Amino acid sequence: RVAIIGCGKIGESLLAGLLSAEWRGPDEVIATTRREERAAELAGRYAIRTTLANPEAVDGAGLVVLAVKPQDFETLLAEI
Repeated sequence: RVAIIGCGKIGESLLAGLLSAEWRGPDEVIATTRREERAAELAGRYAIRTTLANPEAVDGAGLVVLAVKPQDFETLLAEI
């Protein structure tokens, strides 16, 4: 499973490329966002699982993509 942490503009670009290349299927991807509306938008558009909880997303993931701003890394790493 692939976890994309911080699925904003850059994260969504990575997600779209990963799915269009068929490297992974939608059922093998989970993405996190900060807002529920954004999570619902991504889930509807790409048929992936989404969550607001970063620790939930990384649990059991074989690959974790950190798509957050550099100033958010330290807080994110402490959280997960």
